[in-house]
Amino acid sequence: MLTPPRRTFGVLPAVLCGVLGATLMAVRLLVPTPVGMADNGDGVRLLCQLGADIDGSERFAFARFVYPAPGPDAACEPYRTSQVLQLRLTSWLTDLFGLPGAVDMHVVIVQDCLLTGLAIGTMAWLLRRSPWWAQVVAAAGLFLVLADATFAGYVASAYSEPAAFTGLVAFALAGVAVVSGERPRTAFLIATAGAALAVSAKIGMVTLAVPFVLFLATRRLPLGRRRTGVASFVLAGLGVVAVGGAATWVYTDEQAGFERVNVANEITIAIMPASGDPARAAADLGLPRSFGRFSGKGWWARDPMHSAPEWPSVRALMTREHVAGYFLDHPGVAARVLGAGGDDYLRFRPDDLGSYGATAGEPPRAQECRLCLLPTVSHAFAWSRFAGVLGYWLACLTGAVVLARRSAAGSPRRGFALVALVLVGCAVVQYLTTVLGDGAEVTRHLVVGLFAASLAPVWLLAALFAARRPKPEPVEPPDETGGEPAAEPVQEADAAIE
Repeated sequence: MLTPPRRTFGVLPAVLCGVLGATLMAVRLLVPTPVGMADNGDGVRLLCQLGADIDGSERFAFARFVYPAPGPDAACEPYRTSQVLQLRLTSWLTDLFGLPGAVDMHVVIVQDCLLTGLAIGTMAWLLRRSPWWAQVVAAAGLFLVLADATFAGYVASAYSEPAAFTGLVAFALAGVAVVSGERPRTAFLIATAGAALAVSAKIGMVTLAVPFVLFLATRRLPLGRRRTGVASFVLAGLGVVAVGGAATWVYTDEQAGFERVNVANEITIAIMPASGDPARAAADLGLPRSFGRFSGKGWWARDPMHSAPEWPSVRALMTREHVAGYFLDHPGVAARVLGAGGDDYLRFRPDDLGSYGATAGEPPRAQECRLCLLPTVSHAFAWSRFAGVLGYWLACLTGAVVLARRSAAGSPRRGFALVALVLVGCAVVQYLTTVLGDGAEVTRHLVVGLFAASLAPVWLLAALFAARRPKPEPVEPPDETGGEPAAEPVQEADAAIE
C-alpha cells in the first residue's frame, strides 16, 4: 500500500517570515517617529570620512537622522572600520535620491529592515524540514533580539557596531548551512565575509577573531570532486587568512592617543577601585603613589590624571601591554575587575544616550522602549551579578554541547548547536576584552558581546526544532524490470571496452 507523501510548503514560510519581519522592523523603527541613538562625541571620526558632520549641541541628548556637510575648516581624524562600507552606500543613495544632507539615516533604516527580513527568512529556510510553526517560533525569537531597544537604536547612529551586528548574524546563519551541507562552499564564503565584517567593525572587535577562526579552521569542505587531501584544507585556510587579515587591518590602525585614553580609564576607573589601595596600585603600575587620588576619575572628569604635572613622565606607560602585565602579576585584582563587570553587563543598555530626534517632542536623553524584553529580563537578575552572567554562559554552553552530541554529523541540529557554541565564545571574549580593556562606558562597549549572548538561546531553540540527521541522499530508482538501477552510459561503454 502506498503512503501519501508528506505535505510540504517549500520556501513559502521562509518568504512570509522574511516579509513580515522586514515590515515589523520598519514599524518598530519609524512609527510614530524615527528612533536611533545619540552621538557621544565619537561619531565625527566615522562621518567625516563621508563628508558629513555632527552638531555638537545634540551630543548625548538627541539622535540625528540627517547629517549635513561639514564646514570648509572642519578637521577629520578617521579610523578604520567596516561600517564605512554601508555608510558610503547610504551617502551615495542620499545623493541619488536628492535627499537633504550628506548622509540620511532614514536610508540606513530601510536597509536594516531589508537585512532583517533576509535574516529572518533565512532562519526559517534553514528549518524548512521542520514543522511550519517551528520555523515561525525560531524566526520570532530572532526578531525579538534584532528589534530589541538595546540593539535597534544603533541602526540610525554614527557608531560602528552595526557592522559587527550584521557580520555576526551573517556568520551565524551561514555557519549552520556550512555544517549541515546546505550549499556548503557558498555558505562558507558568506560565513567568512560575515566574520571579517564583524572583526573589522572597530578595534574592540578584534578578539572576535578567536572563536571565528576556531570554527572556520575546523571545517573540511571539498573543492570540486576532491574530497580528501590538501584540497579539503584550502577553504579553511582562506577563511582563517581573511579573518586574520581583517583583524590586523583594524588593529594596526589604532592611534596612540585613543589607546592612552582607554588605558588611563582602565587604571583609574577599574584597577584602582578594585585594588583596595589606590596608592599602592599606582606604585605597582609605575606611577607616583600620589596618583591614587585619581581613583574613580575618568579621562573627562574634573581634575583627571592627565592634568597632573607628572603626567608627561608616565604617559608612555599607558599601553595595553603594560596593563596586561599588571593583571598577570595581580590576579586577585584582575578577578575583582572581572567580577565588577557583571554589574555593567546586567545593566544591558546605557542610559545616557537619547533615542529621539530633537523635533520629536521628547526631553533630552529620553530613551524609547518600544521593545525592551531583553533589558527587562536582565534587570530582573541584577541581584545575581557576575555569578548570574557566568551561570548564563555555562547554561548555554551545556545546552549546545548536549544538542551537538545528540545529533549526527552534517545535520541541521549539529549546525545550530556548533554555531551557538561560537556565539557564546564571542560573548565571553568580548566580556574579557571590554572589562579588562575599557574603564569607561563599559555597558555600551559590551553591546556586541551582549548581542552574541542574546542570539545564542535562539540558535539553541532552533537546534531543538531542527532535524538531528542529515538530509538523506537521493536513491537511484530501479529499472522497469525491478532489478538493479540502470547502468550509466559511461559505465556501459567502459564494460564494452573491457
